[in-house]
Amino acid sequence: TAEVEEGVACSGGYTGMPTAPFWTDGSHTRKCTLLDEAYVAERAAWLYAAAAEHEGVRDRLGFFLASDALQLNETHASRSSVPLGSPVVGKDGRVVEPWEATLHEDFVEAAKKRLFNKFKMREDRPFWSPWRDSAETADLSIRFLSGAMLQGEFGDLMKTDFFMVIFSILFVLVYMCYHTGCLTLGCLGLLMILLSFPLALFLYVVVFRVRYFAMIHVLAIFIALGVGADDIFVYVNAWRHSRRVATSFEARIAYAHRKTYRAVLATSFTTAVAFFATWVSPVMPVGAFGCFAALAIVMTFALVISFFPAALMIWELRFRRAKCVGCCCPCIGRCALPSVGPEGGGGEAGGGEAGGGE
Repeated sequence: TAEVEEGVACSGGYTGMPTAPFWTDGSHTRKCTLLDEAYVAERAAWLYAAAAEHEGVRDRLGFFLASDALQLNETHASRSSVPLGSPVVGKDGRVVEPWEATLHEDFVEAAKKRLFNKFKMREDRPFWSPWRDSAETADLSIRFLSGAMLQGEFGDLMKTDFFMVIFSILFVLVYMCYHTGCLTLGCLGLLMILLSFPLALFLYVVVFRVRYFAMIHVLAIFIALGVGADDIFVYVNAWRHSRRVATSFEARIAYAHRKTYRAVLATSFTTAVAFFATWVSPVMPVGAFGCFAALAIVMTFALVISFFPAALMIWELRFRRAKCVGCCCPCIGRCALPSVGPEGGGGEAGGGEAGGGE
């Protein structure tokens, strides 16, 4: 047992894991085949005895067994680590760097396929990772982990989740087109939301000098889509209501801008402050994400009171009656944004649609 405690080497691995094998007296000569019960019981008794006598062995052995194994001299759970791989040498005799080699990727992919087939973990279901299935046999439940497999799974999940981003963008676009009654305004509104990202990134990197950008920052697109679409709806509703309280085109612009500015400023300010508050978090990725999300909201507010009103006014004055540009959604049957002529309510725009109402 003295040889057991002194012969354990340390070589890197998962946190808290003694990675080198125990040094034995040489009696362990079996290969990795199915062992008979008597042999397993003998080796287990030897390990438990060594652990009871030496604290160092007890600490190292405890990593691989259940928490109460040393008290019961039996365990209902166990874990092991199998280190794989070695430096890859190219045809020229030069050691190939990890990022240059693909041999390990092929090996990991083949091993993953065998594990999935062994435990019947299905890969043929859309938007479902086979890792969510249980790896079980009739009398054994297994949890396996590989850094290379984990990295590959992360990439696969990112590809799948990207479709959710596209779906969210399309859903917001369709609803904005329905609400405004115009495909052109819906597309311009979506463009306004998307423009908030490069502007926020400029402030994030250049002004605030934050260089950290991770995948969590991409989640800010869902926040910007929700806040930006809501701001556009506020402006569109204010513009529609302005025809009831104003007669001239200029008065309608002033009314809609004033109503939108007050409402959107309050909501954007409180939301941005809430995200800026996460900047004090000791968890750096959380604080960086909060800063970026807050800047995206600020840029969305700036664009909804500048870009979108200008786009709406140009569309109203120049393109509202243009074929295939100012036409409204066929399902609505009329323009959802009734206008007043720039001369104060006369003409086609003012009198022609007054009867339609809202």
